[in-house]
Amino acid sequence: MGQWYQQQVVMQQQQWAAFAAYTKQQQALKPPKKQSSSSSSSSSSSSSSPARQCSQETPAVDAAAKAAARAAAAAAAAGAVTANFAEDAEEALLEAAASRPRKKRWDVEGAQRNQVGLYVATLNAKLGPGKAAVQPPAPFVSGGERRGGPAPEDAPPKLAGECWEDARGKVGLQLLGDLSAIRDRWTYPLQDESRRSFAGYLPGILPPEHCGAYFDRVREDTRWLQPTGSKGPIPRKTAWMVARDCTCTYRYGGLEVEPQIYPNWMTELMQVVMPACGLSRPQDMPNSCNLNLYEDGTNQVGWHSDDERLFQGRFRDCRIISLSLGARRRFELRVNWPDGSEQSLCDMMLGDGDMCTMEGMTQKHFQHRVGREVRVTGPRINLTWRWIAKHTPQCPISRCRF
Repeated sequence: MGQWYQQQVVMQQQQWAAFAAYTKQQQALKPPKKQSSSSSSSSSSSSSSPARQCSQETPAVDAAAKAAARAAAAAAAAGAVTANFAEDAEEALLEAAASRPRKKRWDVEGAQRNQVGLYVATLNAKLGPGKAAVQPPAPFVSGGERRGGPAPEDAPPKLAGECWEDARGKVGLQLLGDLSAIRDRWTYPLQDESRRSFAGYLPGILPPEHCGAYFDRVREDTRWLQPTGSKGPIPRKTAWMVARDCTCTYRYGGLEVEPQIYPNWMTELMQVVMPACGLSRPQDMPNSCNLNLYEDGTNQVGWHSDDERLFQGRFRDCRIISLSLGARRRFELRVNWPDGSEQSLCDMMLGDGDMCTMEGMTQKHFQHRVGREVRVTGPRINLTWRWIAKHTPQCPISRCRF
């Protein structure tokens, strides 16, 4: 029993070392990031030691890094890897722990397990028959049980046989990318015909010099708020803007954000970017906009759907148009009720001047987020335009008679 247990411990330690080396290998392939003078000066004020950054992050991450260091040394002692490999593994895992948040999502963990499996296979081939082989982790298959998200028993019925929704041709849904005069530049990373759910991507709609000018103007001329919820202040700043005559308050997640009327710069910006979505007439453009300011990678917004009563996204096709200004961030979508082993996660990197959309019944069938990325040091502003489909009873527009 004691020998078997020791073998299991060594096997687990070898997996730690293999993953650390893989992490370092992937980081070496990434081009170095250019930092502005302000960001470089701020980073120089903090310690550059990976171990110290790690300990400043969280005690749990610090403990993981120390455990990895011991595992790498033990793997070398067991003859599974060389001493140089163990040193590289220790350094890589310290850097990884210092530069990334704690990721407990099932999909991220699954992707890591598959990547480690590929690395371990390569490592075993290099070790040859004279060395002890490293046991790879169990492979991951998407679509299994996960933490978070709507409960399976809350899944709505399928409305069209094996499909969740009627086909877009039947209901007349036109994608914004298809309406655009530059449709060849649009791609749709998410195309779920069964759920009539789509997410489009259009890179670089604004040139860099215009991005910087709009970023400064939006940041300076917006009345930013940081509402407090049940867990304290939200980890970002926000604002809610509406077209003239609308007084709808935006309520979500137990928070309330009072409206601001579209300023002149908002109207100007919409006239610049909305034609890329096939929307050239003012009456066709969105009548509201939610803005978020992420000061750096520690600011985030968790998994959610924009299914509030205002937008009626649970009951009808709903369009949301997003423009990113500033730092590049990862935008993720996950399906609420995956069928079998289907792929349930979609993500895209949104940079300065990029646009993305969520269309159709995406708010009914998917959640989305901008997760924590501690390696991101710059600020980002995200504008998400929507159409208010059901104004609040207090809003003058809801009392209009035609």
